[in-house]
This record gives sequence, structure tokens and C-alpha cells, in this order.
Amino acid sequence: MTASLPALLVTGFVLGWSVAWPPGPINAEIARRCAAGDFRAGIAVLVGASSADALWAVAVALGVGFLFAAPLARTAMGIVSIALLLALAFLFLRGAWRAFVHRP
Repeated sequence: MTASLPALLVTGFVLGWSVAWPPGPINAEIARRCAAGDFRAGIAVLVGASSADALWAVAVALGVGFLFAAPLARTAMGIVSIALLLALAFLFLRGAWRAFVHRP
């Protein structure tokens, strides 16, 4: 069974919208920066997040995932991902601790 192009487009739009609709950490950061009066910084976060999402969608559409199907590539990507998440966790924890210690 093959679907028509309009049906695929509608399905893709609905699925994409359902993922993008719920607010998440990026939405919270955009709102926080805009509410703090730094509207340009909020727009910069918005543009950066949208650009990253668009780049990811293009990479997936071009089949880049096929390059990482090999077990060695998957292991390497897993290690890099874990290292990045640990680095971000450390940076955020350090920032939260400093804010906690230096609160008025």
C-alpha cells in the first residue's frame, strides 16, 4: 500500500506539530529571556532552536542515519552523547549551585 503525497504531507505535518506543540525547555528559555526584557536574546534562542530542528530534519531526509548504522559508529555516537550530556549536567549544576550560594 502506497500513500499519496498529500496524505504523507498531512501526516508529517500532524506528527511534527504534535511533537512541537507541547512546551519544553527551549520554550521555557525563550519565555524566560523575553520576560526578563531581553527580547533579542529570546529571538536568538528561538532562531537557533528552529535552525537546529531544520538541520536535523534535512539530515534525516537525506538519509544520514544510514551512516551511523554500523555498530562502531553507534558506539562512538553513544560515547560522544554521554560525554556531552555529562558536561552539560556539570555546567548547569555548577551554575545552579553558584546561584544558590550567592542568592540575596
